Amino acid sequence: MIALALKAAKCAVALTGEKNPAHPDTLALAQYLGGHPAAALASEEKAIKALKPGPQPERKVFNERLQRCRKAADEKRRNSGGAAKK
Repeated sequence: MIALALKAAKCAVALTGEKNPAHPDTLALAQYLGGHPAAALASEEKAIKALKPGPQPERKVFNERLQRCRKAADEKRRNSGGAAKK
């Protein structure tokens, strides 16, 4: 199921050029659940950049997901012997 979600999310991002922040956010979630936290972190950063300026309800959720992705990516780097980025 995650592989299908990942494929669909990649297609959505490719089709919209990352203009709809929900698409890279969904891609980030699929990457995170699929065990690719570094890719998820990059996708979530793109989702946040795609948000319009000012308060938006999605911003809080996206930032929370960004923190989870960052923590998981750092942990994976540490466990694989790589240096964690600060």
